[in-house]
Amino acid sequence: MKTPLAGLWSLAQTLLTQKPMLKNLPAFSAYLTMFALVCSSLQLTAQETYAPNLQATQRQLSIKLPFARVAQNLNVEVINNLVIVEGDIILGPLVSFEGDNAVAIDGAQYRWPGSVIPYTITPGHPQMAAIQWAINHVNSNTNICLVPRTNQADFVRFISGSGCASYVGRQGGMQDIVIGSCSQGSIAHEICHAAGLWHEHSRADRDNFITVNWANITAGKEHNFNKHVADGTDIGTYDYGSIMHYGTHGFSKNGQPTISIRKPPGTNATTIGQRNAMSPKDKAAINNLYAPGPCKSTDCGTEDCLTFNPGGLMVKQNGNIWQVISGNSAMFAAPNKTEADRIVQLLKHLGFTRNCYVGRPGPSFQYSLVNAAASNAPMLAGEDCISFNPANLKIQTISGRIKITDGNSILFDFGTSMAEAQLALCLIKKYKFTKTCYVGRPDPSFQYMRK
Repeated sequence: MKTPLAGLWSLAQTLLTQKPMLKNLPAFSAYLTMFALVCSSLQLTAQETYAPNLQATQRQLSIKLPFARVAQNLNVEVINNLVIVEGDIILGPLVSFEGDNAVAIDGAQYRWPGSVIPYTITPGHPQMAAIQWAINHVNSNTNICLVPRTNQADFVRFISGSGCASYVGRQGGMQDIVIGSCSQGSIAHEICHAAGLWHEHSRADRDNFITVNWANITAGKEHNFNKHVADGTDIGTYDYGSIMHYGTHGFSKNGQPTISIRKPPGTNATTIGQRNAMSPKDKAAINNLYAPGPCKSTDCGTEDCLTFNPGGLMVKQNGNIWQVISGNSAMFAAPNKTEADRIVQLLKHLGFTRNCYVGRPGPSFQYSLVNAAASNAPMLAGEDCISFNPANLKIQTISGRIKITDGNSILFDFGTSMAEAQLALCLIKKYKFTKTCYVGRPDPSFQYMRK
């Protein structure tokens, strides 16, 4: 079945055949040229490229690819002295693959230790929001933990540039992910490269699922459609819906498909090249490479909690403040009796028996528990709570301070302590908190968490 664009291209070619004099009309010739450019710029192209406006030199090199077991002769492009394959995959500086410098590290070393990928983002990056979306998308759907870099030696750096490109797997030291005018889905695609995924269409078994139409590929771009050798880098079964799959018209020179779907196993409804979200098989492939990282763990270590009896609480004035007392201990302090009474009312209603802290003294995060669980009590009239989706939470460094945000607003501030932020995020996920609540904002006398 032809796409609408392919149909228009076919119509133009038919007109040219029936009325050859059209080819002498500058307007018609310009139309054909512009049409081909439009085809290669739309979503159906679905291929990311590094520095598309720079001149590329074609080379053939013997390269052992990340995660591969054997070296293979590859046709590559050299741009800015970097070796590029499949449009957006950076293999490294050309000098690393020439002569005595052609050294490859073992595949296991391309994986990120502990399933953690530290990252930085160039300050003022114009795609900041899209990058954060992609980071959160990968964090929420895989075992990987992308975390803001503190002092880690190996990390990815999101930089501005022309096109979209990444290395495959961990390279050692700082490695760039180039983000130009990329969609948020394409940024997630590049993060998946950094984690270790290759393009789906380059699998060794791809000829059972797609047909590459070599005659429609732009001259000099054919290497982007080469297969990898069957070396164990393919994970799972072929996935038409992968965020790592090229579209039907990637690198087309004439508006015709460069990739066609074989039917069967594909159907008339099968599409390729989506950049909306990772597919289930994309998630499974990354999780095949990585065990759950520390941000996925519900074992948050020893918790710093004080136990109290909610039935024995009382309010007592001490100078200019009102304290909530449990036995001989002051649990909370409020500026007035109304707030102190409200704290006692909430503690009893919610059934809390433990008050817990991250970072005493001067805790950066507080939560209360019913024995060892979150409270399931119904909402009490007048509770002041902010709801969030725990799947959207991420740790960000903003103006030099480490914060937990939900993508729209800042929820918690941890100063310079990444450890406290990571512990708080672990606790939120462990207890499945979905609300942070307050008595007495903007300077609350009591802050607690709810499911």
